[in-house]
Amino acid sequence: MRFLLICYVNPSAFGQMSQSEIGAHLGSYLAFNTEAQSAGVLRGAEQTEQLPPFAVTVSDGQRVVTDGPLEQTAHMVGGLYIIDVKDRAEAEAWAARVPAARDGVGSIQVHQLADVPTA
Repeated sequence: MRFLLICYVNPSAFGQMSQSEIGAHLGSYLAFNTEAQSAGVLRGAEQTEQLPPFAVTVSDGQRVVTDGPLEQTAHMVGGLYIIDVKDRAEAEAWAARVPAARDGVGSIQVHQLADVPTA
């Protein structure tokens, strides 16, 4: 089963950390990546640029682009992982290992991915 792990982070949490704590936290992502890759569950990982997002819709055949921030929240998407595990319990366990889930920095939103047929 494939799952999408969306990392939500609270940028203000980093303002309360020392430089060495920030370095250690960021380094823990590399350790997580290595652990997930070694376990054979990691299918993809991306970090977002720290820029406001934008939304695209189509109305009456015309593209409409709305620049962010899109919603007022203390958290922002910091990145994502795609993992392939045997069940939801294993997905929960891996989500709990993502550094954003710890130390009051943020949270992980987990979505099971559907198998989409390709042409």
